[in-house]
Amino acid sequence: MKKTSLVLGMVFAATFAMAQNTADVTQLGNRNAATVDQTGSNGAFILSTGNDNKATTTQNGEGNSGSQIQTGNRNEATIDQNGVGGDRSSDSDNNVASQIQTGNRNAASINQEDNGGSTASQIQTGNRNDASIFQRNPWGGVNDHSQIQTGNDNRAEANAWNGGNTGLQVQTGSDNYSYLTQAQSGNDATHLQTGSGNYATSGQSSGGSSVFVSQVGDANIATTGQTGAGNDIVMSQIGSGNNSGVNPYWTGTTGVNQIGADNSVAFAQIGDENTHYVAQNGNDNSAFVAAIGDENKGFISQRGNDNLAALAQVGDENYANISQRNNDNIAAVAQFGYENTARVNQRNNGNAAAILQKGAENEAMISQSGFPLFGGGSNSALIAQHGDGNKAGVTQVGRDNSAAVFQSGNGHAAGVLQIGVGNTATVMQR
Repeated sequence: MKKTSLVLGMVFAATFAMAQNTADVTQLGNRNAATVDQTGSNGAFILSTGNDNKATTTQNGEGNSGSQIQTGNRNEATIDQNGVGGDRSSDSDNNVASQIQTGNRNAASINQEDNGGSTASQIQTGNRNDASIFQRNPWGGVNDHSQIQTGNDNRAEANAWNGGNTGLQVQTGSDNYSYLTQAQSGNDATHLQTGSGNYATSGQSSGGSSVFVSQVGDANIATTGQTGAGNDIVMSQIGSGNNSGVNPYWTGTTGVNQIGADNSVAFAQIGDENTHYVAQNGNDNSAFVAAIGDENKGFISQRGNDNLAALAQVGDENYANISQRNNDNIAAVAQFGYENTARVNQRNNGNAAAILQKGAENEAMISQSGFPLFGGGSNSALIAQHGDGNKAGVTQVGRDNSAAVFQSGNGHAAGVLQIGVGNTATVMQR
């Protein structure tokens, strides 16, 4: 009997030494609820100060760490560190999760699955904020996501379906919405929102891409999508009611969408109610958008490789559309004033087009394409208009054609049509 008791005691001691879970729970207030469920060798810390707060930590594996600090009333925090699909029969190891809630009725959740090694943190200051982070790591690589909410009724969600992704969401104000989803590895996403009612979503369905979205103001919309490797997006919205996409994002066209590899977009809207869209399908395309003013609209579409498009609008109610197909095309549009319209349409390879308008109600169009007998590409066209109510159009069908139109004053009209190879035309009106 003594030998049996000794053996059992040794087994118990060995099991305890291997499993050394630690849980530290402190509650100050009334009707707070805390639940800690640990399997393996993990650490959990819960501190609730206030009334009716709820904190839950579930850990299965080795080296997981969870920390939850609540100050206020009716906050809810959940940390789940388990195996695949939250399965308690498999482990998730060496994850780190922390949650800090200050205010009332905030909700925060962190779910870390698979191989582990991920880090997640959430800080909420205010009332009725909602934050969630989901991290999977089936093939290795470490995820790192942070969410910071200051204000009321903000919502942030981040989903990483593979390892090696990073995400940062910072919301200051009220009723802001931020959504990130990362399907593969090596992606980086940042959303910064200051104001009220801003809406931002970013979807990264492949690996190795980055997106940065900054919104300062109210009711701005920014939606981005990236499919392929090495894509880059930088977006800034300052003002109110600026638009690049739709709310909710799944009901319409994505504001900035990249399909391919190594595409880049730099995008800035400063003012109110500007609307701009960029679509890239191919490799190594670059697009630049800068709008300063109100109610400007612009659209850039690139399909092919190594195309470059730049759009600048300073003023109000200007409109521009740039469409590029095939490879190595260059297009630039600059509009200063109000109610100016510009269109550029490029087909084939190596075309160059530029439109400059300063004034009001000017219209300019450049079309460059090929022809079965002559082929196409390497055309160049320039339209520069200074004044009000001017109209100019250049159409080039063929290759190696060159055209330039200069108009200064009001109410001028000019048109150039080139069909063939190596034509040259210049129009000047004052």
